[in-house]
Order: sequence, then structure tokens, then C-alpha cells
Amino acid sequence: MNFYQKCIIIFLLSLTIIFFSINIFFSNLKNNVSSILNSDQFNYYLEVKINDILENLAEGELSKEKEEYYKDLIKKIRDKYQNVF
Repeated sequence: MNFYQKCIIIFLLSLTIIFFSINIFFSNLKNNVSSILNSDQFNYYLEVKINDILENLAEGELSKEKEEYYKDLIKKIRDKYQNVF
């Protein structure tokens, strides 16, 4: 084999190794994220955050800006996790 054939083989092997490494990384990341989303601790965290927001809403007057912000925030949370709830 000449020098160029060796370089091409090394390059292809490197690409293959990089591809599989990236694939393994993202599959592990996906598994970790899905386990977090399905955990009871995450559900508890969401519940506490929503309760905190609702308590803040119950205390005192809200400006129109804050009212729209919280309305949009709750809508986004509801839309994002609608299949979970």
C-alpha cells in the first residue's frame, strides 16, 4: 500500500470512530434526559415551581406585563408537557 491509501484508510476509520462516538454520546444523553423527565423528583420540582408561581400570583396586584408573562409561561409548560400530564 502506498502512502495515500494508508491516509485514506486512516481517515475513513477516524470518521467511523467519530461517528460511533457521537452516536453513543447522544444516545446516552437521550437516555439520561428521558430518565430525568420520567423521575418523581422532576415531577416534584415542577409541582413546587408551579406552586411557587401560583403563590406569587396570589400575593398582591399584577401588572399587565406580569400577567401576560405568567399566562404565556403556564401555556408553554402545559403545551410542552401535555402528553405527560
